[in-house]
Amino acid sequence: MSSSLLSMSLQLFIFIVTVEPAHILDLIFHPMGTPVKTQAVSTTDVVEGYTEEVLQRVKQLEVEAISLLKKEESDETFQNAIDILTKAIDLAPTHPSPYNNRGQIRQLQGKVEEAEADVEKAIQLSTNNTPISLRQALTQRGMMRMKRGDEDGAREDLERAGKLGNTLAAQEAVKLNPYARMCNQMLTQAMANAQFS
Repeated sequence: MSSSLLSMSLQLFIFIVTVEPAHILDLIFHPMGTPVKTQAVSTTDVVEGYTEEVLQRVKQLEVEAISLLKKEESDETFQNAIDILTKAIDLAPTHPSPYNNRGQIRQLQGKVEEAEADVEKAIQLSTNNTPISLRQALTQRGMMRMKRGDEDGAREDLERAGKLGNTLAAQEAVKLNPYARMCNQMLTQAMANAQFS
């Protein structure tokens, strides 16, 4: 390592250990000086246009589909879960959650195009009243984008989901941040090369 790079790495290390950690994260996550804070988000989705009875039935169908997969993951079980979620969609076609859950199952099956279509529909149907469905669908789309190598699209989705309160999404977005990567590489290299006496 060149002496200038070592010096810069050590200066960065000293800066990091002497500055407030939250401020460091803001600088790493948003190096242009525009830190994005997590929004205050509702802990429930409010889906309008359906009776409480219909929404309860949709929720029951979603739980039933997910419970099937907890017991066994087979082609037949996947298809049964998809069929159950399709019934939920038929009951409430503008409710984003069943689309997102069906997309997750299709992704587990390896049906990427169908999974992406369901997740896109969930995002399209999501509103300010459905922040949970939106953050889950954005997280899922971000992970799918990351898997296919679209790091910019993945980071955008994961940052949005992180702002809506999804901790996993926020953590993954930081990993995709080029400034965070560069800082991590410099610190790792500086620590490896540093000799403490």
